[in-house]
Amino acid sequence: MDEQATQGRGARERRIVVAGGGTGGHLFPGLAVADELRKRFAGLSVHFAGTARGIEARVLPKRGEELTLLEVTPLKGRSLADRARSLGRLPGSLRPAAALLRAQRAELVLGCGGYASGPLCMAAAARGVPTALLEQNAHLGMTNRLLAPVIGRAYLTYAATSAPFGARARVVGNPVRAELVQLARRAAADPEGFEARARGLLVFGGSQGAKALNEAVPEALAALRSTDPAALARPIVHQTGAAMRDAVEARYRALGFARGAEPGEDEDDEQEDREAEGDGEVSPDGGEGFEGEVAEQRDAKGLYKKARAG
Repeated sequence: MDEQATQGRGARERRIVVAGGGTGGHLFPGLAVADELRKRFAGLSVHFAGTARGIEARVLPKRGEELTLLEVTPLKGRSLADRARSLGRLPGSLRPAAALLRAQRAELVLGCGGYASGPLCMAAAARGVPTALLEQNAHLGMTNRLLAPVIGRAYLTYAATSAPFGARARVVGNPVRAELVQLARRAAADPEGFEARARGLLVFGGSQGAKALNEAVPEALAALRSTDPAALARPIVHQTGAAMRDAVEARYRALGFARGAEPGEDEDDEQEDREAEGDGEVSPDGGEGFEGEVAEQRDAKGLYKKARAG
């Protein structure tokens, strides 16, 4: 963050609120920024705000983070009646948002995307509290489009999204958590050895999965197996998201890959460690030398550990 977005850098305690989430693609960049700011500013107080429906309600308490849940509903992808009701709730959501800012004595509000960030950033702007947002995508999300006129600074992944923010835009890329950066550095330092040590394939479309990957990857793997069976002699972990889990698992079974799957939602670290040692894998199907598993929502590192462990 730069000087405009981090006013009040004196010796006193610094206090920020990170607002938003809903999906891992919104939440985890916000977590990455919060972790980095904690390294740079000793004693930094970070408070998160989100909704009970979002991934933040499951992830953040497990990480020991402070979280306030707001009553906000999405506008995108809803009927006109639902949108009208959501718009009607917005003024009401501004009051608890303003109360949270007062209680936290926030000096900065960072919106990490998702509809929950809207009330906090709007309330902060109205109170004169510095604001910033993260935009992870090549197209602005609805909440960030609505916030564009009032936000103090916009940290963007792609220059194509900068126009609504003008001089307030900074193209910096997508924040990534330190543990994933370390893995990438290991891969870059020894790419051939890193690939050789890999014992599984991870299909990862985000915390809610990706419909295109869920539909295309099983077919692509089946085509690959028909031409090069040895290429698929490793386990596959496919994160589908909860909505398509059953359909994707059924498709893998129909293609002759896996005979079962673990739901895998809300597992603790100990269970992930057992999985990293190879526990809970589904049996090879038809002597193909292939093990398949379909996962719902997991922490990315847990998924990676499982794919690597085989």
